[in-house]
Amino acid sequence: MTTTHLIAVDSDACGPFRSAKVFIKLLRGISAWSKLRGARQVLVHVTTGTAIKQTDRLMRAGGGACLGGSYVVAV
Repeated sequence: MTTTHLIAVDSDACGPFRSAKVFIKLLRGISAWSKLRGARQVLVHVTTGTAIKQTDRLMRAGGGACLGGSYVVAV
């Protein structure tokens, strides 16, 4: 399992639509990196507490399943 503590995208610079696309691509890149190293899951910690509904929607769009305060993404 790969643990990711932070995936940050500057939404002020990119705007909400492009930020979401960049986030999903970064998540896919982390998944690809993890797969090469034999991991079967990526654990993404969500600790900011801001935009919870939007974060949930974004994580689920990236293939994540909620696990407590984090999300698990199958590789």
